[in-house]
Amino acid sequence: MKTRLAPIVGKVQMGAFWNLPKSAQHWPCTKGSLTQKIKQNVEHFSVQLIHQKKVYLKIAGTHKTECYWERQVVLWGDGHALIEATTHIKAAYCRKYWPFFDSLGTKSLGSQLFVDPKIKKVQMRPTTSSQIKNHQLIQANDVTRHSRFTRGQGQLDLFETFLPAIYSLK
Repeated sequence: MKTRLAPIVGKVQMGAFWNLPKSAQHWPCTKGSLTQKIKQNVEHFSVQLIHQKKVYLKIAGTHKTECYWERQVVLWGDGHALIEATTHIKAAYCRKYWPFFDSLGTKSLGSQLFVDPKIKKVQMRPTTSSQIKNHQLIQANDVTRHSRFTRGQGQLDLFETFLPAIYSLK
């Protein structure tokens, strides 16, 4: 069962980003690799792996759950937490469509998403940080975006929460 999401159409809707100063709005609207953009603005970049494990997630509008791989990381730049990212992939699709996922470790997901021509970004939209649970860095008013990527029939959902320190970068 596929969830229907709004496609990427022109610019990302800015409504969810209204509370950001104009000088900061480019961060959540970045359509390319956030990793690359961060690396261009910091001297030291690293990925902290919080966890990568199987989880059971409830399917919206039903009482059913499905098994997913969940990966949660924090992107750091010059000693500051900049992005908290959570990825969900259906466990049944992981090996076939996302073979690199198991071996990412502390490498960024963006290092793979934007180099494989079979991977397509089909959706990017603002969402709420309530989609992400159990991470101490996230505050209720932090801006979060949801991106969906496809590779063949496999879908990958990426939730990126922009932590306050990111807005001090250019």
